[in-house]
Amino acid sequence: MAEARLAHALQALQPQPAGGQEQQTSPPSPQAQRHVLVAGATGVVGRAAVEEFESLGTRVTMVSRRKPAYSTTATHIALDLSDRAACDAALASLGGVTHLVYTALSGVDIAEPRAVVDNTEMLRNCLEPLEHGASASSLRHVSLMQGRKFYAGFSPEELLWPLKERHPRTDTEVNWYFTQEDLLVEHAEKASWAYTIWRPPTVLGFVPGAPLSMLTAIGVYAAVMRELGKPLCYPGGPPVAKQLCDSRLHARAFAWAADAPAARNQAYNIANCDVFIWEAAFPVRIAPMPPVVLPTLFPVSPVR
Repeated sequence: MAEARLAHALQALQPQPAGGQEQQTSPPSPQAQRHVLVAGATGVVGRAAVEEFESLGTRVTMVSRRKPAYSTTATHIALDLSDRAACDAALASLGGVTHLVYTALSGVDIAEPRAVVDNTEMLRNCLEPLEHGASASSLRHVSLMQGRKFYAGFSPEELLWPLKERHPRTDTEVNWYFTQEDLLVEHAEKASWAYTIWRPPTVLGFVPGAPLSMLTAIGVYAAVMRELGKPLCYPGGPPVAKQLCDSRLHARAFAWAADAPAARNQAYNIANCDVFIWEAAFPVRIAPMPPVVLPTLFPVSPVR
């Protein structure tokens, strides 16, 4: 009894919040309870994904062969996704991963046989250690980056415009988008996690050292023109309507899909929704000059 009275007296000596009310501790936000693994984090989309989830207070682990060339608080794992033994060693022991954002790739030609095998195995090597390792019970969602070339196997006569996610894919070509998707669906059917597949057009963003960056290509062209003492003219090509996807927009879509019921086991085309022609946009938006159309450097006859 004496001990109980002493404990009560000590409690009475503790400072109380204003108004005599006990302080309430706010539960952590859903974003703070995530642990997102970004594969391909040194690419244009990978960087945007890392920065978006960081801004939401989410724990981020990034995977890439080389160290990122941008400032980040995320944990970096130097890893070659084509090395299964290395992936098992690095990822199977990584606990608490709730989301995988997969943006890694090897090669450019999505239908080249060696690239098809390599990219399919890279996804497998990243996914399976998470499924069967320390994150087996925590993994909730996988976002898989594809692209508009998903529809490239269709002949012009077969294409239905605008391109819709519900359109059946063609059997005339095998590419790694198809084989990766088949792998993802096969694993998801046996698991409790969901997936979302993304098909953007050309993605616009910047990260130092990324080879698949439209801004890098334009910058190299601008440097060459400067050294030649020539104006930054439109380099040429037929006037074709184009769409772009801002990498930051794509990253926000990753964050939305992470726990959105509407995104569960779905595929989405994603773009900025504005349509433009390079020939018209080039002098106005890219080169710092009056809005006049300059002659093209390498004229190309229009396709008829």
